[in-house]
Amino acid sequence: MIEEKKKRKKWFSIPASKEFRELEIGEVPANSVEDLLNKHLSVPLSMITNDFKKQGILITFRVTEIKDNKPVTEIKKIEMQPTAVKKAARRDKNKIDDSFTSKTKDNISVKVKPLLLTRNKTKSSILSVVRKEARNFLIERINSLTYSDLVQQILNARIQKELRDKLNKIYPLSFCQIRSFIKMEDKKQYASPNNQQ
Repeated sequence: MIEEKKKRKKWFSIPASKEFRELEIGEVPANSVEDLLNKHLSVPLSMITNDFKKQGILITFRVTEIKDNKPVTEIKKIEMQPTAVKKAARRDKNKIDDSFTSKTKDNISVKVKPLLLTRNKTKSSILSVVRKEARNFLIERINSLTYSDLVQQILNARIQKELRDKLNKIYPLSFCQIRSFIKMEDKKQYASPNNQQ
């Protein structure tokens, strides 16, 4: 009986999504280019942008299709690395966390986890107002943008800046960031601005 030799895997280049002009972000082994479909690859944002200040942000890409014998990717997740979250948090400040799902203008479900830090310790009633206003603002913005435009505005920190400017009128913040942003694959119950989950 002749043993069938295992097929040797090849290395395939994985490009970033169109938001990063499809720059190469790494290589992965596979038997064929078709096997790359739905593969995920995570890299620090600093590696793509050459901006050391963004090393605490991790971008996860997913191969969505094979076109002209090459993989095409999209951004599946944007998240702060645990070390970056820990570094941002301070004992003398209040941390405001939240988590909700919503739909973009082009009907794509996303899960968002903002992270806010107050400049000083404050009352729980004020923290509740800040959390509610942050959710209302983010959901309204998500609903008004396509997925691609939303990703762009998170990557260039436009949404974070506008959110911070708005919330500072309620109580001063020392930190305002999207801790986690995920494109959902299955149907979820979406939050409305005034519907706390």
